Amino acid sequence: MITFIKKTSLVLLVFLLANSSFAFAENEASKKITSKISTAQYVNIAGQQRMFAHQALVAYSQIGQIQSFGNPVDLKVRAIKHFESNLKKLEANPKITPLVTKLQTTWSKFKGIILKTPDKQQMPILIILNEQLLEMSNNIIAQLLKGHDSKKDVVNIAGQQRMLSQRIALFMLIENWGIDKDYSKQFTDSLNLFAHNLMKLKNNPNNTDAIKKKLESVEKDYKQLIILVYKNKKERDYSFSISRLTSQILRKAKRSTKLYVKLKEKEKQ
Repeated sequence: MITFIKKTSLVLLVFLLANSSFAFAENEASKKITSKISTAQYVNIAGQQRMFAHQALVAYSQIGQIQSFGNPVDLKVRAIKHFESNLKKLEANPKITPLVTKLQTTWSKFKGIILKTPDKQQMPILIILNEQLLEMSNNIIAQLLKGHDSKKDVVNIAGQQRMLSQRIALFMLIENWGIDKDYSKQFTDSLNLFAHNLMKLKNNPNNTDAIKKKLESVEKDYKQLIILVYKNKKERDYSFSISRLTSQILRKAKRSTKLYVKLKEKEKQ
């Protein structure tokens, strides 16, 4: 009996040491992943979550209205995939773990509806969940930039432009789908915030020539967008034209955000 107890104790000790070593190794691996990702990159990743959630909802609305521009079925799948891939990267940072957990919980609810056959009756609840995801992503960014004003951070502002391009497209699609609730204020606020952010970015004294060129191109697209929204709303291709322009702005906003991440990292060196 004593021999059995000794053997059992030894096995238990080996088991505990093995698990302890595994936990330590896992923790060290997490630290290495975190240390390889700069604050600017983390802000970029958290900011992408705002864009991917909006993008998934844009695709859902397009599918519901039988619109084919940009291949919405594939777009929805990619947006979901990228959102969840980013969640894993964010989970590796212990500074934001509680906030990422909340984001994950709300995302699960959002995804549960978004994967079903599009139904415009579900749009009001999806909009609420999307707004919560937006707020939670902003909270993660604020935590990452603790001690600094996130509203002045160029990576955050540039990243926000990606989301706003999709937000503008989303509220246009909602109106086109005939959703009962009025979202005109959110639509107008998004247009105004985009213009405000663009001015902030243009006035950044550290802009490189490549960034300046991208911002000038985005500004041209934005001016065309405003003309479409306020002057040519009755045109037959109104919906298609808005989708085309917002997609174009998104591509350019993605590139400018990457340039700002590089600029921020260079400033840290």
